[in-house]
Amino acid sequence: MRKSVEERFWERVDKTNRDDNCWVWLGSKDKDGYGHLMYKGRRWQGAHRVSWEMVNGEIPEGICICHECDHPWCVNPDHLFPGTSQDNTHDRMVKGRSAKGFCNGQYTHPEKRCRGEHHPRARYSWVEICEIRERFSAGGVTRGQLAREYSTDTTNITRILKGDVWKKPF
Repeated sequence: MRKSVEERFWERVDKTNRDDNCWVWLGSKDKDGYGHLMYKGRRWQGAHRVSWEMVNGEIPEGICICHECDHPWCVNPDHLFPGTSQDNTHDRMVKGRSAKGFCNGQYTHPEKRCRGEHHPRARYSWVEICEIRERFSAGGVTRGQLAREYSTDTTNITRILKGDVWKKPF
């Protein structure tokens, strides 16, 4: 006999006294730390959303369940509140949890950014970029000729030559 959602849910919750009164989700979590479980037999659902529904009923379409405590693994319904995606974003900004400035992912994890020929919109390889620069610096070819040969415009060739795009990889 299969266990009910409530039974499966409570098996994975630790309500041990914590200073912040958070209920810790012990079950599986997604990459962002939010607990999840199979819900209503057909899809994965956020554990915090299941917690909210068990106490407050069905969640309307387009509504997020936000955390007042800012712990993605918390399933205490007293720490949750409904809101739109915009409300959730505003809550994050007000609490200073938005990635901005040097906290932004492009600074904290530059290795994850696709650059050069690995970028999905890249039209040239690094070898071609070096060839364009060498041919222009050797003389005898204009930006317009290079643009026609490489099926682009002179503005793009100028940006490649100046290093505005395709910066040196070292």
